[in-house]
Amino acid sequence: IEYHNRLKEIESRLKPLRELRAALMAEKTVLE
Repeated sequence: IEYHNRLKEIESRLKPLRELRAALMAEKTVLE
């Protein structure tokens, strides 16, 4: 259970990073 909570915490931290990266990729394609 401790491990599962840690996994959730990591996921919630990675989510905004993934969204940010997606936004950057979208901008990159617009610039090209």
